[in-house]
This record gives sequence, C-alpha cells and structure tokens, in this order.
Amino acid sequence: MTTLVDLFYQQLGYHHMNIFTVVADKRHLHDYMDAAKLHRKTWELLLQLIEQFMRNVHPRHQAIMVNDDVGREVNRSLALKHAYILDQGTADGTWLRHICEMPMFVRSELSNGVQLADLCSYNIYRAFKNGNLAYPFFARIAPHIWCKSNEASQPFSGIHVFPESSPLQSLAVEFEKQRAGIPADSGSEMMSGGANPIEPTSGTGQKTC
Repeated sequence: MTTLVDLFYQQLGYHHMNIFTVVADKRHLHDYMDAAKLHRKTWELLLQLIEQFMRNVHPRHQAIMVNDDVGREVNRSLALKHAYILDQGTADGTWLRHICEMPMFVRSELSNGVQLADLCSYNIYRAFKNGNLAYPFFARIAPHIWCKSNEASQPFSGIHVFPESSPLQSLAVEFEKQRAGIPADSGSEMMSGGANPIEPTSGTGQKTC
C-alpha cells in the first residue's frame, strides 16, 4: 500500500503538475450560503485560478476541467453555473478565455487523475483544518502548489481562501512565505491548533470533502 501511495505522489513531479485550491471556511459564510451555493462558488473561484494560470503561463493553450461525478443533480447544477460563467464571466470580471467548453464529469473509481485530486484535496483539508503546514502528507504536495514565487507574468497564489474575512488567510500567507524562503516571524502569525470547519477544493477539477 505504501508503494502505491508513493507512486501516486510521484506523478505530481513526473508529469509537472501544478495544484490550485480553494479553501472555504464555513465559520465565516453568510447564512444564505447553503451547500449547493458554496459548491458553485468554490467552482467559480477555482475557474478563476485556472484561467489566471493559463493566461500567465500557457497563453496559447486551453485547459479542460474534469470533476468528480457525484450525482446527476449536483453535476447539472455545476454545469449550469459553468455555462453561466462562460457567457457572463465571473463575479470579479474574469472571462474564461483559456478554459474550453463544459466540464467533464468522471467517477473517481474510473480515473487515476480524479483520485489524485481527491488525495491532494484531503491533504490540504487536513493542513488547514489543524492549522499545520507541517502535516507530512501536505508537505509532500506543497512543492507542487502554485505560489507567488513561481515564474509568471503576473504572480498569484494557487491557494484561495474564501471568504476574505476568514482567519485561514494567515495560513495561506504563511505558506507563501515558506515557499519564498521568508522567515516565519516576518509579519504574519501561523495558525495552529483547533479544528476548523472548512471545505477544500483542489487539483485537476474540484473536490469537496
């Protein structure tokens, strides 16, 4: 089993994969944000990250979104949201010029890629839930999470914490400092301890745990 897990993690480097994630802190959401709305919102935010990456790093190419097939109604809701964004853009004015057409929905047991996204998603969830960037399995994927220190025409973080009022923002800032080699005590405190009710999305497509 250990060999199989190691093989999964090795694919990140072997295939030069980059990880983008949206971490939703449910403690700081408005009352109207139910599970379905949160799922659609995190998808929108993830699309923005992917579009930004493609625009900055691969401007002549397009990405395709692959999502876990979790049920007809959920898939339909997400597809309708995706279609709306293609037509109207995101709430912050991002247009999907580098994401082609509609998402694909694939059962996780049939796709190694979706399973790898699930694995990365859970590791990010654990790290942010416990306020512990040293969580061993998060540390294994951390070098593959896109960060501001990566080469890009307009640097940006591959971790988006929602909403902006969430204290988990400081953990994302700490992650960026670690990747950039900046000492931990240079302006931001790292969160630690406590179980935070959060919902992560990450990897190739989107996953909510």
